[in-house]
Amino acid sequence: YYTDDPGRGVVIHYLHLSDSKENRIVSYPIHRLPETLEEFRDSIVKVVGDLKQKIDRTKYRFESASDRHPEVWSYFDFLYFSTITQTTVGYGDILPNSTTIRMFVMSQALIGLVLFVVVINLSVNAFVISH
Repeated sequence: YYTDDPGRGVVIHYLHLSDSKENRIVSYPIHRLPETLEEFRDSIVKVVGDLKQKIDRTKYRFESASDRHPEVWSYFDFLYFSTITQTTVGYGDILPNSTTIRMFVMSQALIGLVLFVVVINLSVNAFVISH
């Protein structure tokens, strides 16, 4: 309803909640409407900001360590490097960066060569026996 005073009055809303709860009539003065809209806008901005912050935190948490720290290798990097090393291709795009890792890679390359020789030997023996 409205009063004779301009800008004064009450807006009434009927809220039908559910059959099990009481229905309510909510009213607030019209002269408080701009304040109410500002409060509503501020609360929306806060909710959106909080949501963005939570998304950013979750995104950071689920990024792989290799994305945040390029010196940390992913599982695929290890597999790729080992395959390239054991096949003696050695593209040179990933390099061991410490003495300990270099020693490990040298032993891995030697083991790869031994495995290659063993596989070739077994294959030749199987071929010779079958013929």
